[in-house]
Amino acid sequence: MINNRNKSVVRSMSWNADGQKICIVYEDGAVIVGSVDGNRIWGKDLKGTHLCHVAWSSDSQVLLFGMANGEIHIYDSQGNFISGFPMINSEYFPFFVLNKHLRTLKVPGKQISALSWEGSGLKIALAVDSYIYFANIRPDYKYVLVLCNSIGTPLDPKYIDIGPLFVTMTKTHVIAASKEAFYIWQYRVAKKLTAMEINQVARTRKEGRESRVAIIDLSGVLTFFDLEARAVDSTGQQVIGEQLKLERKDVWDMKWAKDNPDLFAMMEKTRMYVFRNLDPEEPIQTSGYICNFEDLEIKSVLLDEILKNPEHPNKDYIINFEIRSLRDSRALIEKVGIEESSQFIEDNPHPRLWRLLAEAALQKLDLQTAEQAFVRCKDYQGIKFVKRLGNLQSESMKQAEVAAYFSRFEEAERMYLDMDRRDLAIGLRIKLGDWFRVLQLLKTGSGDSDDALLEQAHNAIGDYFADRQKWLNAVQYYVQGRNQERLAECYYMLEDYQGLENLANSLPENNKLLPDIAYMFVRVGMCEQAVSAFLKCNRPKDAVDTCVHLNQWNKAVELAKDHNMKEIGSLLARYASHLLEKNKILDAIELYRKANYFFEAAKLMFKTASALAGLLEEDVLSSTNRFADNAWRGAEAYHFFILAQRQLYKGSVDAALKTALHLRDYEDIIPAVEIYSLLALCACANRAFDICSKAFVKLESLETLKPEQRQQYEELALEIFTRHCPKYNKKSDLDDVLERWVYIYMIL
Repeated sequence: MINNRNKSVVRSMSWNADGQKICIVYEDGAVIVGSVDGNRIWGKDLKGTHLCHVAWSSDSQVLLFGMANGEIHIYDSQGNFISGFPMINSEYFPFFVLNKHLRTLKVPGKQISALSWEGSGLKIALAVDSYIYFANIRPDYKYVLVLCNSIGTPLDPKYIDIGPLFVTMTKTHVIAASKEAFYIWQYRVAKKLTAMEINQVARTRKEGRESRVAIIDLSGVLTFFDLEARAVDSTGQQVIGEQLKLERKDVWDMKWAKDNPDLFAMMEKTRMYVFRNLDPEEPIQTSGYICNFEDLEIKSVLLDEILKNPEHPNKDYIINFEIRSLRDSRALIEKVGIEESSQFIEDNPHPRLWRLLAEAALQKLDLQTAEQAFVRCKDYQGIKFVKRLGNLQSESMKQAEVAAYFSRFEEAERMYLDMDRRDLAIGLRIKLGDWFRVLQLLKTGSGDSDDALLEQAHNAIGDYFADRQKWLNAVQYYVQGRNQERLAECYYMLEDYQGLENLANSLPENNKLLPDIAYMFVRVGMCEQAVSAFLKCNRPKDAVDTCVHLNQWNKAVELAKDHNMKEIGSLLARYASHLLEKNKILDAIELYRKANYFFEAAKLMFKTASALAGLLEEDVLSSTNRFADNAWRGAEAYHFFILAQRQLYKGSVDAALKTALHLRDYEDIIPAVEIYSLLALCACANRAFDICSKAFVKLESLETLKPEQRQQYEELALEIFTRHCPKYNKKSDLDDVLERWVYIYMIL
C-alpha cells in the first residue's frame, strides 16, 4: 500500500492482534483498512472529525477512534458506527479480565483528569482537580476450606467454587457463604452442596456479638447496631434496636475480639484501628487482613504479598500487633515497677495483662505478686509452679526453674551444671525430649552413669531415627540400648535377614520375640530359618504349618514324625495330593513307601501300570496306521533326493541347494553319507562354503565310514578350504530365501 493521498496527513495506524489487518487514519477523517498483502479491504470518510488515534480490540472485531476533541468513537470491523462518548483519561491493568463490576469509588472534587495504576495492580492514583488521591484495591481472593485438628494439623481440604465471605463451623458441618450462595460441608459423612437465590445484598462482611452487630456495606461504610436497646418512636411505639452513632468510611475489614466484647479491630484504607467502647486508639500502618484478635494481640496476614508467590509463602508475612493497653502495661512494668503497674492493670483488667504482671514478678522472684496475678488470670499451672518455687531454698535453683519456665533452656541447664546438679539438667532435657543432649550429658559426667538411663537414651534416639525411616542409624542405637524388639523390626526393614537370624539365635528359648521373628521369615519365604525360630519357642505345629504354606512337604512330614503329631496322616494325604496335582506319581509312591503306607503306594503303582498297559495296547493297535504314514515319508525323501540331483545337473545350483537342505530330515530313510555328500556338492557349486564346511564336518564324523573313505573326505575338504574361506561368498539373498523355504517346509 502506498500513501498517495495529498489532501491530509496520516495521524495514526494500528495492526490487529494477529497481524493480518492494518488500519490507517488521516487527520481529515479518512479511514483505510487493508490486509497484510497490501490490498484495501474498506475505507470510510468520517466527515467533520479530526482523527488522532486508532486501536484494534484484542479479538479484531472493534475499532476505537480517538478524536482531537477528546471523544472516543467505536466502530465494528466492517466500518459500522456503534457508539461514542467523551473521555478524560483511562489506564488499563490486566487484573480482572471478565466483564464484571468490581468497585465504585467516590472521590471529592469536581473532575477526574487522570489516573494511573501501581505496578502490582493493588493501588491506583487519581488526579482530582489540584489533588492526587491514592486508593488501595482489595481483590476478592479465592479460598480453600482446610479442616484442622486442635494442634493445627491439616486433616482434609475442600476446594469450593464460591468466594466465601462468611464461615462458621459445628461438630459435623462447615458452612461457607458468598454473596449468591452458601456451601454446606458435612465433613464426617456425606458432602452436600446447597445453593439458594439471594435477591438483595445489603452487606459484604458481618461480625457481631450477642448485643451488637457491625456491618460493612458495599461502599465501605462501617455501621453498628445495638440489638438490646429499646426506644419509643414518633408514633409512641416501642422499637427494639438502634443504630449507634459510630460510623467509619473506607472500611474493608473488621473483627471483634474473642475474649472482650468491648474491643474490635478494623482496617480503614492502609491503617488498622483498635476500638475500646467505640473509642479509637492510635492507628497502625499496615495493609494486612485481620485473621484473629485475642489476648490483646491482633494477628494480621499480608495476603497480597503471599499471593505474589503462593507456592513459597514466608512466615514474615504473618504479623502480630499488640494493642495500646498491652504496650503501656509492658512499658510501665519495665520503667516504673511491679507494684505501680499492678494498680494500672487493676484499673484495666484483662487476663493477658495479669499474665504479663505474673511473668514480670517471676523474673524478679516476687512470688506473692506472681501468685496473685496467676490467680486473677486463672492460670492453674502458673499457681502450681509458684507453689513449687516457694518450697525451694536455693535462690539459684529458683532462678534456674524460672529460666526453664520461660523456655530459656540453655541458661537453665548452665545454672544446674554450675550448681553441680547434673541430674536436674538431664531431667530438663528428658522433659524436652532432647535425648541427644541427654546422652551427651551422661557421657561427659564425672561420676558413673545410670545404665538404665543410658539404655533409655539410646532407645529414644533409635526411635528418633526409626520414625524417620533411617533404619541403619537406628540399629546402632538399638544395639546399645539392647532393644531386641525394635532391632528385629529394623533388620526386617533393612532386609538384613542374616542379622535377623543371628538375633534369633542369640535369644534364649521360649523368648516372646521368637514367634514374631519366625513370622518375619515366613513372609519372605525363608522356611528353614522360620522353622528354627518356631522350634526354639516350642511351637512345632506352627513350624509344620509354615512348611506346608511354603510347599516344603518333605520337611513338614519329617517334623510331624519327629514330634509324633497326630495329624501326620492328613498331612501325608495333602502332600500326596500336591504331588499328584503336579503329576509326580512316582514321588508320591516313594512318599507313601517311606511313611509305611504300603497300601496307598500299591494303589498308585496299580494305576500307573494300568495306564501303561493301555498305552501299549493302543500302540499295538495303531501300528498299521504308522506303517502307512512311514510309507509316504519314504516317498517324500527319495523325491527330494532325485529332485536335487536333477536341479544340479540342469545348472540350477540355488534350487538344488535348497532342496538338498530338506534331506537332512530324512537320515532314517536315506544313508547320511549320500545326503551330506550331495549337500556338500550343491553347496560348493553354489559357492556357499559355510554350508559346505558343515557338510564335510558331518561326513567326517560319521561312524559308518571306513578309514579310507574318511581320509578321502579329509583330503578333499583340505583342498577346497585352502582355496576358499568357509563362508558364503555369493552376494545374493540366499539367506532370506533359505529361511523362507525352511519356514514353508515347517508349515507343510
